[in-house]
Amino acid sequence: PTLLMGNIGGVYAWCSDLDKAKAEINIINMLDKINKKVFYKPYPEFNKRYYDKNPCLLELRNKKNIEIIKNNYDARYLINNSRVLVCGTATSTVAWTIMSDIPTVFINYKYIAPLKKNAYDLFIKGLFLFDYNNKNFFADITSFLNKDLNEIKEIWQSKEVQRKRLREDFISSSQQYDLNKIFK
Repeated sequence: PTLLMGNIGGVYAWCSDLDKAKAEINIINMLDKINKKVFYKPYPEFNKRYYDKNPCLLELRNKKNIEIIKNNYDARYLINNSRVLVCGTATSTVAWTIMSDIPTVFINYKYIAPLKKNAYDLFIKGLFLFDYNNKNFFADITSFLNKDLNEIKEIWQSKEVQRKRLREDFISSSQQYDLNKIFK
């Protein structure tokens, strides 16, 4: 879900809030058409930057296949009730999904906080990565999300080795550090 930032995110996102909202609305419309019930967790908005309602939340009002999670709990407390997770941009939510070992679909955007090359390579090998700016994005991601959950889980398990490397390199290293060396 998009966190509208009053356009102060331009340094990392390379786009406006309007562009982020349009992309999110496109994702919402795609999710409403898949063959599974979708639970949508909005990003907690503690520092509201616009007087108007979030256009993404307005778009969700009439969706039959999407239920909005209305509490303000961090996603890390809710993801264990999921069978497949869909997220975009590399935030703490993505780290929690990767650590949960629940099949994770990651949407990479060319102009909204894109992954660096080395992270991209591991994300595509360890998760289910779809590039939003790919001309076949909506057909590809819809086809994937419409797959049987057992098939998705089977493919997910085949990516375990790369996902371990992704965790180690980008999320939570198991390497032991000598605190004395660090303090010096």
